[in-house]
Amino acid sequence: RRSLTGEVLSFALPVLGACLVEPVLTLIDTWFVGNMLSVAASGIGLAALAANCALFNLITTSLSFFCTATTGVVAREIAKDDAAAGKALVNGLFLSTSVGATICALLLIFRNAVLVKGFYVSPETLATSSAYLSIRALSVPAALANYVGTGACLGCGDTTTPLYSIGAAVLTNLFGDWFFICVLKMGVSGAAAATALSSYVGAGVAIVVLSTKLKVRWSSRIPKVKELLPFLQISGALLVSSVLAGLTYSGTTRVVNSSGSVMESAAHQIGLQTWWFLSYFATPLALAAQSIAPRELAEGRPSIAKSLTNRIIVMSLTVACGVGVTNWALPTFVPAMFTQDAAVAKTLQSVTLKAMVAQVLITVGSVLDGVYIGTGRLRQYLFAGVSSTIVAWTMLYYGVGLQGAWTALVCLGLSRTLVNVGGLPRLYHKLWLLQSGKEKWQ
Repeated sequence: RRSLTGEVLSFALPVLGACLVEPVLTLIDTWFVGNMLSVAASGIGLAALAANCALFNLITTSLSFFCTATTGVVAREIAKDDAAAGKALVNGLFLSTSVGATICALLLIFRNAVLVKGFYVSPETLATSSAYLSIRALSVPAALANYVGTGACLGCGDTTTPLYSIGAAVLTNLFGDWFFICVLKMGVSGAAAATALSSYVGAGVAIVVLSTKLKVRWSSRIPKVKELLPFLQISGALLVSSVLAGLTYSGTTRVVNSSGSVMESAAHQIGLQTWWFLSYFATPLALAAQSIAPRELAEGRPSIAKSLTNRIIVMSLTVACGVGVTNWALPTFVPAMFTQDAAVAKTLQSVTLKAMVAQVLITVGSVLDGVYIGTGRLRQYLFAGVSSTIVAWTMLYYGVGLQGAWTALVCLGLSRTLVNVGGLPRLYHKLWLLQSGKEKWQ
């Protein structure tokens, strides 16, 4: 057996690439809008991106369980044969694209109501925000299909195809932003078009590779309900927690937009997307805990599961410090990386310290979430998620503007980390009981 660190890294590094697809695409859009448009247009454009990115982050975060569900289903089916795994892939794609198409249609029909009532978009930025949403909504089916493709790859033990997928998506988005914004002069709508196109390219790469590997037989037959049940039988705790997280992050944009300041909305767009991007560096460690710990426990090796927990916690502290310092340093020392508007940059710098603290706390808390899921402590995981969300929503209710939003994120991270750390003694006691043979793993 290789070392635990090596095993975690061999799993985590490829998964990191898959997790970064959406935030990378959003960051690229943010950079082009902030730097390739005029100062006046970039301010309006960044404010428009803020509401839309909060909306699409809510959607993708809430439905990220498609990846988890597909990983489990495909891993089970491929033990039978490739054809069974291929059929599971087809069923997952049918379900995800059906859900995605429904969401896309609803967004197109109610786009102005969603933006104004859901995110307090001002009249000044409504037209630009609506134009962006009308195009970006078309990417939702592809984004959910990409979750299924990534989950299928992990279920097959393929951790390289997701890297090809994200590479194709990023290159497409870079070219698309340059072409649509700089050449065709489409402005913010060009950023939306580039993101939508790149989402389909990324999902397409994963699906084509998997189709060849699993020898998928495509047909126009609609899967039966019983064939979709494995995807629907996802843990309620995972779904509830992901929805609560998405609502909290979207709520920060709502609070900022309610202040009526385009400057604060633009700064929040940059700050939140940078924070969101860096937060994904914790996800591979959490997924490694969810994948490796239950295997070790099922095979009667609780001592290794305990060592894995310790190793992942130490690694999470290292990652947390790295992403936290990065979040503070980039806007502080290289503000031109995000925007040419000096006023927006100065507004962003006013919350960099809070962003750093929130980044560190959320990173540690998120990795501990993965540890609890992997060791079967779903009640602890759900309790941490719900209690920290209540704290954050309370702060958002009383918060005002940019400072209020980031104070809420600090409180979210602090409460989740404290609750999760408080649950560690019970976790270690449970592992000790398993190791001593006084209890059996179920």
